[in-house]
Amino acid sequence: YPLLLVSQMIPIIVLAPLFIIWFGYGILPKILVVILICFFPMTINILSGLAATDSETAAFFRAMGMNGSQLFRMVILPNALPYFFSGLRISAVYSVMGAVIGEWLGATAGLGLLIIRAQNSFQIDLVFAGILAIIFWSALLFWAVKAAEAKLLSWQKYQSGDKWESLPPYAENISGDARILKFL
Repeated sequence: YPLLLVSQMIPIIVLAPLFIIWFGYGILPKILVVILICFFPMTINILSGLAATDSETAAFFRAMGMNGSQLFRMVILPNALPYFFSGLRISAVYSVMGAVIGEWLGATAGLGLLIIRAQNSFQIDLVFAGILAIIFWSALLFWAVKAAEAKLLSWQKYQSGDKWESLPPYAENISGDARILKFL
């Protein structure tokens, strides 16, 4: 985690001008700003999700004959997917902010430039219109990720406390008493 923490401690507003100096005024510096902003929540959530499978569950499936790759594909990865989507929801909202920051620092068009120009000319109504547009796009991306999660993880239903209510789709391939197993 130390390198991840360092990536978040450096203010983006300091790095963005350096990206423009190094990579020019094109789209690349703006994409790098968005990637840098979105990288931390995604990585932390994915790492947490991969570590979330408890050792007893893994030991049980190993005892049932699963090798390491099967265990990863059928137990660990499905268990990590809700964490992935949680990070993706956060990153989707942050990505809009990152794009606006990128536009503030060197764009010829875009919402960030509109906000800066409106602010400099004291057009508060345009500033608030830009803020509302940012809120709209952030919410739209958030709900799009939420809808994708509901569609892709439709097999997974949670009770209160994040306990499994139903078995994932691979459970039909498990024989005997293991079918009645509910993840803890």
